[in-house]
Amino acid sequence: MIPPSQNPDGWNKMIVAAVPSPGTVVLSNLSRAIGWDVKNADGQKGASTSRKGQPVGKFDATFYLTDDPADGEVTDFERWDGFEALLFVSVEGAEAWGLEVVHPDLNRLGYTAIVLDKMGQVVHDKKGGGSVKVSFLEYRPPSDTDTGGPTQTKTATPGGGGGGGSDGGGPG
Repeated sequence: MIPPSQNPDGWNKMIVAAVPSPGTVVLSNLSRAIGWDVKNADGQKGASTSRKGQPVGKFDATFYLTDDPADGEVTDFERWDGFEALLFVSVEGAEAWGLEVVHPDLNRLGYTAIVLDKMGQVVHDKKGGGSVKVSFLEYRPPSDTDTGGPTQTKTATPGGGGGGGSDGGGPG
């Protein structure tokens, strides 16, 4: 694992559908749960355990935004509008669309695609910056062998902000 001191941007950004997040991101409530079926013995001591699939993961990301132009031209707040719209793409329509995600902690725990769960407000810090807390769910559709159908994930289109290519059709 590459430590944050050697690659701060790798830890300070989430890349969603090939688009780097604006500002600095801090992840919280991130873990990988293991699904267990625990059956207590009737009238006896002990229990039996067996694996029961893997629950869908969830986590929160807080994005810290500044009004200083990061690239000399565009502020984090200006970039946030497009990034927020990209996140909402995952829940447009009747079916969820997984957005490919890259971040060292997420990928280490097996998260490869996410969908929006909750979008928070911009909380201003009274110093010209602000933060937005966003909740995500891991996107894991049934596999092709389970459904016979394709999975649906999105990456950004060249020169675009989201939408675009997919692994199996759908909008974009």
